[in-house]
Amino acid sequence: MTSLHSRRRRCPGLARAGGAAVLTLIAGGAVQAQAPCPPRSPWHIDNCATIPAGTMPTPNGTYVRLWQREQVTGGQADNFVIYRHEWYMGGQFPGPYGLYHLQEMAKRLPHVPFTVVIQADVNPQLNEVRAATVVQMLTHYGVEDAAQRVVVAFPAAEGLDGLEAARAYFRSVSTGGVGGGGA
Repeated sequence: MTSLHSRRRRCPGLARAGGAAVLTLIAGGAVQAQAPCPPRSPWHIDNCATIPAGTMPTPNGTYVRLWQREQVTGGQADNFVIYRHEWYMGGQFPGPYGLYHLQEMAKRLPHVPFTVVIQADVNPQLNEVRAATVVQMLTHYGVEDAAQRVVVAFPAAEGLDGLEAARAYFRSVSTGGVGGGGA
């Protein structure tokens, strides 16, 4: 094992070159990628040789934040989905929560790019009547382009079956309502 002193003797310019590099970086200049001493090992690889001067890595969390933003956008789009349980007795008019939901959507629709999705039913005539009802109500609430923004489709969010819903509930209660609770 070599000591620091013996390394300095073999490569006396190393300390001066390192100090000069630090001063150059502090002054804002670019450091030339020149080894102060020839490498003594055949496995010496200069990993920085292909990085252009002045290149900075992206800040920590850049890609995580992009992914989180995508997840938030997907969650916000789900606020504009009218699910089957929002229709009064499975009919063609919204129930109490459906009316409230439509009013909240009408407040936000002028400021967001999302479409209003009506969860599809097996009866195509009922789907058409529901779409016409939603367009009429949104127009009444002041949404001018309601006819272009209402579609009947399957929502992107997947539902939970009874066992999954119970498990998710107990997991949220056991962790205080935060996080996934682990396995």
